[in-house]
Amino acid sequence: MTLHNGDMDLGSSEYQRVRLWSGIVSIGFNLSLIGFLAITSAWWSLFLGNASLEMLSLCLVAVGIPLANLPFDLLSGFANESALKKTAQSQRGWFRDWMVGRGLTAVGLFFSFFLFWWNHSTAGSFVPPILTLASVVLLAGLLVIPTGFRAPPQSGEFRYEGFLRDELKMLNSKVRDVHWFDNGDLRFVNGFISPFGLLCLSTTVSIELTPREAALLAAREEWFRKSGCFAVGSVIAVVWALLGFVFALFLPATSAVQAAMGGSAVVTGWCFLALFIWPSLNRRWMRKADCYLAKLAPHDEVVALLKKVQSLNATDVSLSRAKTTVFHPIPPLEERLRALS
Repeated sequence: MTLHNGDMDLGSSEYQRVRLWSGIVSIGFNLSLIGFLAITSAWWSLFLGNASLEMLSLCLVAVGIPLANLPFDLLSGFANESALKKTAQSQRGWFRDWMVGRGLTAVGLFFSFFLFWWNHSTAGSFVPPILTLASVVLLAGLLVIPTGFRAPPQSGEFRYEGFLRDELKMLNSKVRDVHWFDNGDLRFVNGFISPFGLLCLSTTVSIELTPREAALLAAREEWFRKSGCFAVGSVIAVVWALLGFVFALFLPATSAVQAAMGGSAVVTGWCFLALFIWPSLNRRWMRKADCYLAKLAPHDEVVALLKKVQSLNATDVSLSRAKTTVFHPIPPLEERLRALS
């Protein structure tokens, strides 16, 4: 496989363009929806006569927003992936995953609505406990990383795991317990080290990557922990979200329901702003991690590995500087290879 293979460039660039615009449409829809609810809540909250009806309305909104996203999620998350032969997951299996993910989203939305509602109802008398609760939930969300359905290790994966451990020892990298998961992907390879120290790998890793290649990528992930990038990134995510939450707590509102809708709209917009600011930091870390990888293996082997992962995951080979800057925390392949030189 060569870097400038025309078919590969076209396939990955078109695929990533679909994913990018699907994400942009989804983000735009959600920003518009929560903004509309926030603006109109000053009117429709007048028809809610008591706290019970207000809580019921907030619960319905928290459930309704994920349901409104179902057509977009179905198109971009299942229909496109199935049409492009990227997934083997059944529609029922996808919907089951969607129910779990969006169910957690609905719970999170209602919790944020409640905190803003509570703050307005008590005239800001309980700001410290409200911020404490928000911090606890944010940290819990950071620790609970969804990985799809855990796949019971097959006999081949047990053998693969043994070879992987041997390769990690040869690289002087920490040997961790492996958690296999299956998202229904046909070729995409995915992996990370969880906050609890588990090495989480998609089942496709044991099919598409050699134990040596998987060990090199696992050692690269280990670098993120040892270098402090994971800790710094976690702190930035929590502090950034809390800052938005604090701003929203002091947003003027005529009713508790409007405070809930308006506060959530502010936090949503604040988190959207982060997409323009923090990806540049992650790109810098990615380049440093690649350079660390180049210290563990010969240059040609690292280049071949990065090309292979690009091909399997259909990521971008090249992007303009402007496109790389916005919404792209992972540099395109050509930029990553230049950083190795």
